[in-house]
Amino acid sequence: MNENITRLLALQNLDVELDHLQSMRDGVPPRRQSLQDDIQTLQKGFEDFKQTLVQLQLDKKNLELDIDAQEQQVRKSGSELNSVKTNEAYRALLQQIEGAKGKKNELEDKVLGLMESIEQFQRDQKAKEKEFLHQKEFLERQISALDEEDKKIQMDMADKKVQREGLLQALGAEHSGRYEAIRRNRQGMKVLVPVQSGSCGGCRMKLPPHLINEVRRDKEIVTCETCTRILYQPAPEPAAQP
Repeated sequence: MNENITRLLALQNLDVELDHLQSMRDGVPPRRQSLQDDIQTLQKGFEDFKQTLVQLQLDKKNLELDIDAQEQQVRKSGSELNSVKTNEAYRALLQQIEGAKGKKNELEDKVLGLMESIEQFQRDQKAKEKEFLHQKEFLERQISALDEEDKKIQMDMADKKVQREGLLQALGAEHSGRYEAIRRNRQGMKVLVPVQSGSCGGCRMKLPPHLINEVRRDKEIVTCETCTRILYQPAPEPAAQP
């Protein structure tokens, strides 16, 4: 095979590998962001759990203040019983006392319910924190592994770019320039394509006989007249063993 074709094919293979590596690199930031979002979601869930416990304790404190206020009301109304001068006023004070006692009992029941909830949250807190830290560490390890993967990809790309530059220099300005021009105009497509059954392996158009002969002679770089891609004659497949 023509030496320049061999170099061009090697260059094309490098570019395919570089495109694949770049695609992998492009996927790293969204993957990292997804893991970071998972950590934030995890953190928020644990913070919400702790905040719920804080709110329960605050609610309990407020109820206890309300209970104290009702107790003060009972004492105040009780102290006024001996100073009232009418039965109506006496009955009104008794109603106030009973109402305050009833309210106090209701509040105490609520406090007991809150105390049970607080105790349950406190029992769960250690397990929740342990699970949170375990999951966070797992996600952080994934981010570290992703960063290591990205570093390896960058190193592979750097090595291949050095190889690519060497091939471009070996090809010379004319052939390397033609290759780069076709690659720019045919992004995502191969620059070199084989002749297959008398047709271009890229655009599938039938090739004129004289062009096929030029490719077979393998003396010069030949391009498809339709898609302008560089043509080459693939090596024959080895014969099957009897």
